[in-house]
Amino acid sequence: MSQSNTNNTNFISGVQKHKGCCCRGQYEYPWLEKESCCFCCGVRCALLSLNIWSILIGFVEIGMGAWLATGIHPSLVGAVVDIVFGVFLIIFGIIGFYGTLKTNELWIRVFYYWTIAVIFLVIALGTWAIYEFIVGEIWYMAYIMIGDMIWSIIIWTYIAYKVNRFYNLVF
Repeated sequence: MSQSNTNNTNFISGVQKHKGCCCRGQYEYPWLEKESCCFCCGVRCALLSLNIWSILIGFVEIGMGAWLATGIHPSLVGAVVDIVFGVFLIIFGIIGFYGTLKTNELWIRVFYYWTIAVIFLVIALGTWAIYEFIVGEIWYMAYIMIGDMIWSIIIWTYIAYKVNRFYNLVF
């Protein structure tokens, strides 16, 4: 590459830019212009980890459904809902992982909409579970579900934020 070409493409205000293939020449914040990277690779790694977490939580939900089906306090409705929710967590975790790994705009967007839907599903499922535990007078599980619902909403809001942040950095 010629010196004039290098000056035009790699230097802005005298700071050399080393951008990854996924950041499309954008910086998330103005102060990043002085950095050598837009940090999209770090966001990608975090998102891949969160997708793996979604897959693992799917297996936990399936286990919870099995416990509700055969445990001390059986609930057929709760078991079916938990197992179906667990399967969806696994499927969309795989979709999110694939979309993030391949930087596929469609699958990342699908996973983003799923994360938003999960926030509302967690509220609905948590409320149903709390109701069932209160009706069954299983007070300790009602308290556990309240805590679980609060933490799940916080975690899934964070995941939705990370997915949207990666999407905005890349596309």
